[in-house]
Amino acid sequence: MKKFFFVSGILMLSCYVMGQARDATAEFKKYDKTEHAVMIDLPYAPAVVQSALTDYLSKTSKRDQKNATGFLLSHNTLLVKNNTKGADMVFEIGTKDYFHPNETVIYLKLNSNVQGGNSTDFAENHFNMSDAKSYLDNLSIAIKPYATDLQIRLQKKDLKNAREKSLSLTARGTKLEQNRMKIAQDMSSNNTDQRTAKLLKRKISNRQQIDVNTAAMVKNNKEIDDQTSALALLEKNNKR
Repeated sequence: MKKFFFVSGILMLSCYVMGQARDATAEFKKYDKTEHAVMIDLPYAPAVVQSALTDYLSKTSKRDQKNATGFLLSHNTLLVKNNTKGADMVFEIGTKDYFHPNETVIYLKLNSNVQGGNSTDFAENHFNMSDAKSYLDNLSIAIKPYATDLQIRLQKKDLKNAREKSLSLTARGTKLEQNRMKIAQDMSSNNTDQRTAKLLKRKISNRQQIDVNTAAMVKNNKEIDDQTSALALLEKNNKR
């Protein structure tokens, strides 16, 4: 019986061509071996891709196919039609890298298994590479409306959270600066060695907190810029 398996993780890759399926040899560390696969990268977060892929695979009726514009449902693709033995289809889904959490790479493994008469009896199967590439190219078209809408909502939420965090960091920065000024004032008007030592510790701690908050603000501002640009691009592409 054919089954679909989804494995999530971080996939570190060095070269991309957006939206075009291609062959690849990948080292899947979870399995401690190198396997042949076809791959495609998509401008959506892994969670969005997995949700969109699940939605795509759930559509199987003739009515669903009639309403599918410009793509085939999974069971009508050559890869699935030619899979007469019912081999499992295994997808590896992960982020492009740590710096691009809203970009996903999908691997569809070419080597798979076919279960025999009992649960321990498995035979090897090898999917046709051309059929597998076509499957992923078709998949990218099929999930685009669902995934784009979900990704836009996700990034709007992330952008809202980043802007709220910016307000919080700004308020904290203002409070830390007020504390810095008060410490400086207290140090200028205090002459006892014991009091001066305590104020010096407070000054050092305050300086460290200001540095940490400033770094957080810089990082968060970049996040806001990145999210704003990515959201604008998604909305622009969604109108086409």
